[in-house]
Amino acid sequence: MCFSHGLKLYYTTGINENDVRLKETWKHDPTVSFLESSINSPLISPNPTTGIVQIITNENVGVIEIYSALGELLFIRTNTTSVDISNYKEGVYFLKIHLDDEVIQTRIVKI
Repeated sequence: MCFSHGLKLYYTTGINENDVRLKETWKHDPTVSFLESSINSPLISPNPTTGIVQIITNENVGVIEIYSALGELLFIRTNTTSVDISNYKEGVYFLKIHLDDEVIQTRIVKI
């Protein structure tokens, strides 16, 4: 689940009926990042998203996989350049894209 407080954005594993955050909570800091893949990586847009994510690349997309934050495989498709996550819960998901000669892994955020 994603929520904001002022200008800060937070992610949590859940909120109970009394609006108490359950488990862990992470604060999003846009100034901190890590290298997710190579310079020639495909563009993932829009990210964050409320639904359909497009993979824009000059290479052939063989397989797209989506994993939960716990590593559970949620989605796998071949020969497509878009995925619809509108039915997924808000949160962070991991996208694995199999291209011609490499596999790219990145994050997508469902809001």
